[in-house]
Amino acid sequence: MYNVSVDDIITWNNILDKPIKKGDKLKIFQITGPNNKSSQKTSTQKEGYQSNFQSNTSNTELIAVAEEGVATWLDNPTIGTSKNLALHKDAPVGTIIKVTSVLNNKTVYVKVVGNLPKGDQSLKPIIDMTEYAYKQLGLKDKFFLVKLSYHKKMEVPSE
Repeated sequence: MYNVSVDDIITWNNILDKPIKKGDKLKIFQITGPNNKSSQKTSTQKEGYQSNFQSNTSNTELIAVAEEGVATWLDNPTIGTSKNLALHKDAPVGTIIKVTSVLNNKTVYVKVVGNLPKGDQSLKPIIDMTEYAYKQLGLKDKFFLVKLSYHKKMEVPSE
């Protein structure tokens, strides 16, 4: 109906393991206007799938980010034993990242709960995931190549 993907809705609403229920509010972003500025619309599902929209007038634009690099898993069994959590080099806390293994093309969604320490990023992984998320990718090595995909807000100059 709004020409957006399920992956985008999952990312925008931080939906990982919980089902969507009747009456839940969802954020839906659409590209509008000649300058491709994003406007946020909040939809509340009611009987007959009626929608109530509210416009966001902030000066932000939602941009897609794609990265490729080395990932690893956190070697600590007390952290996220049944959650898909991650530390990322610079994605904001709360961001949902789609992680795809280059080796077997399996995908998992993780929620960023912190940032990796700054420093020489050329020698460090771009993301550290919980062992739970890592196991869903079906990998055996401690370090592996991944493609990351997520969205983040960027301030745009006001006109």
